[in-house]
Amino acid sequence: MALEGPGKYRGKKIVTYEKIDFEGIAIIRAHGIQPSARSELVKAGWAILDATCPHIRESQKWAEVAFQSGSEVVLLIFST
Repeated sequence: MALEGPGKYRGKKIVTYEKIDFEGIAIIRAHGIQPSARSELVKAGWAILDATCPHIRESQKWAEVAFQSGSEVVLLIFST
């Protein structure tokens, strides 16, 4: 089965998980994915290889705690 997707990267096609109708290994990139996306992958039978940066993961956990406690979470991105 050929993968069809929006783009190619070094010979690999990049697709969103919603468009893949077979099981496999999902490699989570350094910036992570939403918990709902992870749940959908697991529910669909995918094995997860999580390459999320530990610093990113920690920031996401703190943001979730803040959000659940009623705080508004704002993401600031600085470019050098």
